[in-house]
Amino acid sequence: MKKHIEITVVAAALLFPAHGVRAQTSKMTASNERPRVNGTFIDQLSGQGVFTGTIEIARFEVQYNATVAIGTLAGALADSQGNPIGRVNQQGVLPVTRVTSTCDILRVELGPGDVEMLGVSVHLERDVLGITPRDGSPHMLGSLLCASTKLLDSNPAPDAIAAALNNVFDVIRAPR
Repeated sequence: MKKHIEITVVAAALLFPAHGVRAQTSKMTASNERPRVNGTFIDQLSGQGVFTGTIEIARFEVQYNATVAIGTLAGALADSQGNPIGRVNQQGVLPVTRVTSTCDILRVELGPGDVEMLGVSVHLERDVLGITPRDGSPHMLGSLLCASTKLLDSNPAPDAIAAALNNVFDVIRAPR
């Protein structure tokens, strides 16, 4: 585990130099629109390589009767020795495995899932995205979170879940 962390840190330092990192400002998207994603793959040395990055969620859809998050994966791959393989900036689809809500927080579990990146199959780990009223217009988003709670209590179809999640993300992206 320690080696996995060290490889991730080395890869991030090599592929994301300090001069390329911008501080988060109020004009950037909310951090929950770009949840962290991490994954592993078997490299050419038969070792465990790593992917570290984010997914910028564009929308939610239904595929094969299940809700999925579709967005842009951005990050970097490193081999089992910590050597950079390359940067990734591509579309990805992750399953939405669970959605729970109260009037105070909407929790969306993304993944796990497998995505082809730079010619290797990367297994992305599960991540939990938390959305609160302060991530958008508090009055509008708070009302949507409460409505989501009522919707989820009714055991909705995947298309209703995708529509509710898209509504929440529309409010998050709207200018304040």
